[in-house]
Amino acid sequence: MSEDSPTACSIQTRPPLGFGLEEVVIANVLGLLPALALGPLLGLGLVGVGAAIVYSVRFGTMSWWMLIALSSLVVGVTLFNFTPYLGFANYYIKWLVSSQQRAETGSGHICQLTTVPRLNTGFRGFLEDADDIGVLQVQDGVITFTGDHIDVAITGSSGISVSLRNIGARGFWFIGRRVRIELHNHPAFQAINIVERQSRTIRESRALGLRIFEAIDEALRSSRDSPRISASENE
Repeated sequence: MSEDSPTACSIQTRPPLGFGLEEVVIANVLGLLPALALGPLLGLGLVGVGAAIVYSVRFGTMSWWMLIALSSLVVGVTLFNFTPYLGFANYYIKWLVSSQQRAETGSGHICQLTTVPRLNTGFRGFLEDADDIGVLQVQDGVITFTGDHIDVAITGSSGISVSLRNIGARGFWFIGRRVRIELHNHPAFQAINIVERQSRTIRESRALGLRIFEAIDEALRSSRDSPRISASENE
């Protein structure tokens, strides 16, 4: 199925080939593994600090386990930001994209793409916030996404704007960044959301998300008929 619009955006879809329900389940399980390891550590720190504060207010003294709770919280936050928390699922995503052999990564970035409204609904849509995974490239003012079952090409900026958002609830609002491209005149889709899927750590992911936004923003601004671009980050 092909959806073209009077905007400078073309979106083509086809049945999934390598990113079906089985792959979605595996990616989600891999994404949960780090949370199972780091979650209890963060939880212990948060609960311990809260309990220590209550104890100190009640009895007017600090207990030795306040230091343990604070240490647990600091260690948990540090590991969460600097260890390859995202690597488990993202290594698998990178392998899936490379196995598609539909596009060379080159100077592009491995990303997930979600359409508005969603292409994938029902159980799969609930389980996975990505409608597809693939390679995003920005070259010579042209923005392309080559995925398993979705291809996007943006060759201008008429009827298109871009903004940088936080990743939302699925990423606990801070794990990464989300690039939202509004398609104001598209007959089928209102917007597409892009999130990078090749980083290992949260710090890497946030930095790469910002670079992707800046590249897309610059490509749209450089278009001859470029409208004013929205570049606010709502975090």
